[in-house]
Amino acid sequence: ILLLDATPWHIGLLRIATMAPAFVAALFVGAWVDRVRRRPLMIAADWIRAAILLSIPLAAWFSTLTFTHLMIAASLLSVASTFFEIADRSMLPSLVEREELADANRMLTAGNTVAETSGFAVSGWLIQLFSAPGALLIDAGTYVWSAITLRGIDREIEPTDPAEQRDHLLREMLAGLH
Repeated sequence: ILLLDATPWHIGLLRIATMAPAFVAALFVGAWVDRVRRRPLMIAADWIRAAILLSIPLAAWFSTLTFTHLMIAASLLSVASTFFEIADRSMLPSLVEREELADANRMLTAGNTVAETSGFAVSGWLIQLFSAPGALLIDAGTYVWSAITLRGIDREIEPTDPAEQRDHLLREMLAGLH
């Protein structure tokens, strides 16, 4: 806001850029994720999110950051996060036993709630300590850390639906929309 002298209109557009692409992409991603191995997809999404976030502090430090750059970055980050989050949720049943699934989901939800709630306070502290571009650099580092730790999952999870049992992707997308 301060770096680019953003107006409330800019902030509203930026918020739309974080939500609309995820909404549109979710239809495709939800149908597609069951067709691919999830762990490599999640690792790729993390590397992509790190690169997108890294572009913002680099542009700021070279005095080339624009609102358009932020809009594009927010949109791409939204799509990459959609891939990650859908793969993440659909991978859990492959990692835990059926009787442990409810507890595992509860723990993931609790962890996400704590992270989201504390994230605002921590990000404010990081911005004060390192500046907004510095805080985004740290955020990019968390995605790198996530990609590295995901490699530690020793199970290779195959796609949920065998190729011969899959419906056409468009039909699955329309079913998801329905």
